[in-house]
Amino acid sequence: LLGRLKRRCVRWWAPVIALAAFGAFLALSYIAYLYLGENFQEEALPDAPAQTEDYPAKDFTLTNWEGEKANLKDFAGKPVILNFWASWCPPCQSEMPYFQEAFLEHGDEVSFIMADLVDGSRETESAARRFIAEKGYTFPVYFDFTGKAATDYGVMSIPTTFFIDGNGIVRAFHLGAMSREMIEEEIQGLLGE
Repeated sequence: LLGRLKRRCVRWWAPVIALAAFGAFLALSYIAYLYLGENFQEEALPDAPAQTEDYPAKDFTLTNWEGEKANLKDFAGKPVILNFWASWCPPCQSEMPYFQEAFLEHGDEVSFIMADLVDGSRETESAARRFIAEKGYTFPVYFDFTGKAATDYGVMSIPTTFFIDGNGIVRAFHLGAMSREMIEEEIQGLLGE
């Protein structure tokens, strides 16, 4: 009798205990998410540029299409559009034709740095090269193999675009895909200064 009662209790209590453990796991996960999210934002956001303040652009080293190193300081004296992207990113893909149009129209006045975030798995240099070739884009493409440039600029999602004046000051930044009109407005702001 005791053995039968024990088996019934185990059958009945085992799912209850498992459900309670799962509920506790979810609650702890949520608390950890809130805690880590607050701490991550507190540490990451102070380095992000603000729309309303002058923010000196950090120098970086990227690799250009030909495999040569390039730094932001190489573009000093001319406004710069710095766009972080990847070929697998649908919002990045949607704005690329607009950057191509802007490059064809303003490429003599503004330096375009289209920085591909190469992680070696989800995004590879060969995938990016194939994407650019298939679409026929002619704007300058650079590779951020280490992710350091993106980290230095506080990039947490792509696409992210920075508009830097000829004095090396970030005048605006935009998270997410941009329209042609938005890009043009920011370019005019850089050229009008």
